Amino acid sequence: MSLAYGARDEAVQRGLELSLLDVGGRDPAERLAKQVRELAARPVDFLLIGGGDGPAVASAVDEAAARNVPMAGLSSLVSAEQLVFKLGPDRYGVGRTQAECLGGALGGRGGLGLLVGPPDDAPSLELSQGFKELLQRQFPNVQLVAERAAALDRAASAALVADWLRRWPTLAGLATGTEAMALGTLDALAATGRLGQIKVAVASLGPSTEPSLRDGGIQCGVAQQAVAEGRVAVRNALAFLASQPYEKNVKSPPVLVTRDSFSKIDWAAIRAP
Repeated sequence: MSLAYGARDEAVQRGLELSLLDVGGRDPAERLAKQVRELAARPVDFLLIGGGDGPAVASAVDEAAARNVPMAGLSSLVSAEQLVFKLGPDRYGVGRTQAECLGGALGGRGGLGLLVGPPDDAPSLELSQGFKELLQRQFPNVQLVAERAAALDRAASAALVADWLRRWPTLAGLATGTEAMALGTLDALAATGRLGQIKVAVASLGPSTEPSLRDGGIQCGVAQQAVAEGRVAVRNALAFLASQPYEKNVKSPPVLVTRDSFSKIDWAAIRAP
């Protein structure tokens, strides 16, 4: 929603028409594939594709490419070969930022658990790599004792973290990839009376986890500059259409958010009003 808001608002300011279709569908991939097909069949100048993965989306993108419709990906897993440019958060930087905050909160010592997305997900792999590399280099006395790469919902995350707490009772910190994982982690800590004692960092701070950041349940979060990315996508597309220089791989820097910095953050670049 915030990506779309940024792109739409930027388009309005420049007097452009930006269409966002509500086509229905059983799942996000199916809806996106239908959107791509319907828009590519119109006389559009450029397609901005947010998110998306899987055979249905890939097939729709191939069809659009065959029509010579220029496309760009916003936080998208669509193959770069079919795109004019890709734009999204610096996932490697997100992992580094998360590790730096959590390692510092632990005073550079203790055991950590890391819970990220599925093992075949490129953004999750980049996040995990950035996290581990900074932890090893900057906090050699912080040990990663537990790790799980899986697409877990809130309940499954709570069950996993509860098991970790039984196996490693001295665990000092937990890093999560998604909001659902963070909420499940908080559920497990609350159930064991350790909420606020174990430091928690979330790599995708959003409305669901902000209250826990403000009350101390979450030590720090990393926010994506989604609105700003949407604006840059429109400007980049216009540059391409005007045969002007443009960036082919745009990575927006992560924004570290803590309880103390929350009120100082430029939320206009992050979230739609």
